[in-house]
Amino acid sequence: MAKRPSSNQSLNSGLLSFGFIIGLFVGAILTLLNLKGDGQSTRQWLRSQSAEIKQQIDNQDTVAESLRQGKEAARQHRAEMSKLG
Repeated sequence: MAKRPSSNQSLNSGLLSFGFIIGLFVGAILTLLNLKGDGQSTRQWLRSQSAEIKQQIDNQDTVAESLRQGKEAARQHRAEMSKLG
């Protein structure tokens, strides 16, 4: 039988996630404060970085959709095979 996580484990994982998110925000703010250059070049750099990240996310969505379609095709094939044999 699978062991159910205790409430302390759930709390610890929630705190870990919260700490990770806070760390990301603090790191992002410190990075922006320490950037060298004028505001225009910083904005251009941020735009290019956000475009790259958006493209990476779009690619991940495409992979996730392909995996979903592959799993569905496997389920259908399995169902057809079980009808035959």
